Amino acid sequence: MPASRVIGIDPGLACTGVGIIEYHERRFRLVHQSVIRSSTELPIAVRLLRIHRGIREVMAQHRIDAAAIESVFVGHSARSALALGHARAAAMLALAWDGLPVGEYSPAEVKRAVGAGGRGSKEQVHDLVKMLLAGVKGRLPNDAADALAVAICHVNRTGGRR
Repeated sequence: MPASRVIGIDPGLACTGVGIIEYHERRFRLVHQSVIRSSTELPIAVRLLRIHRGIREVMAQHRIDAAAIESVFVGHSARSALALGHARAAAMLALAWDGLPVGEYSPAEVKRAVGAGGRGSKEQVHDLVKMLLAGVKGRLPNDAADALAVAICHVNRTGGRR
């Protein structure tokens, strides 16, 4: 079976993590990681467009077979959940644009998939992602590490099938 590539998204209105992994013969390799940032001073429509365009630009540069996104975590406030929902919608539209299948995973599922347990810290997730992925040098931005963890979760859930 040829290697498959999965893009993972950790959505956020201020910072959206993007990570692409390649999976082949039970091994993961880092292909791309980045963070799309937007200022709170920008109108929300511009911020959402920035997320959408940023993801589309990354996808245009890499062959992608599947996509995964973290689902909404409603733990803080309705306002933050709504903002996260907006960011997720912009990201999901970018992913669905090319007809990619999109998996959705809760934060606890993602943490368990990389071995951090359902309540693992950001540092644990980061360290485990670095251990699982070949080609990672130096510290990853937290949002990018979370996006890579989402992609790993998708492969673990689907068995690497396209």
